[in-house]
Parts: sequence; C-alpha cells; structure tokens
Amino acid sequence: MSGFYEGTDYANKTFYGFKLVQATGQLNIDVIDDDTAVVRLPEPTYILAPNQYVNWVWSTDVYQFQWGPNGHLEMVFI
Repeated sequence: MSGFYEGTDYANKTFYGFKLVQATGQLNIDVIDDDTAVVRLPEPTYILAPNQYVNWVWSTDVYQFQWGPNGHLEMVFI
C-alpha cells in the first residue's frame, strides 16, 4: 500500500517535514528515511517557535519537490 501514512508504525516510512525559518521566510524540507535523526514535532499551539515544523507527513512513497512555473512548490510522486 502506498501513499500518506496515518498509522503509528513509522519504522519503514519516510518523514517529510516542512520547517519555516521565521527570521528569513525560508522554507526547508527535511527528508528522514532512516534512524539517524530524531523527529521532534511541535506541541499543538497557534504560535510556533523558530524553526519548528509547520507541516509534516510520513509516507511509503518517494517524493521530489520542485518549484512550478507560477512559483508554487510542487510535490512530485516518483
């Protein structure tokens, strides 16, 4: 089964985390597909601390991110 994952077993899934650097407005995407890094999700609040994930997803698929012709971030399923 492929696609976004909503369960609780993340051992063989890839994490895609979107971080917003508030000072510069820069968006960074972290891709973690092994056990070398710890994923620290923010507490559910309306105000995010600097450099926290603003959105995230676990998936069994591989994605590539690119900028579209209108300046929008596109997620491409590979």
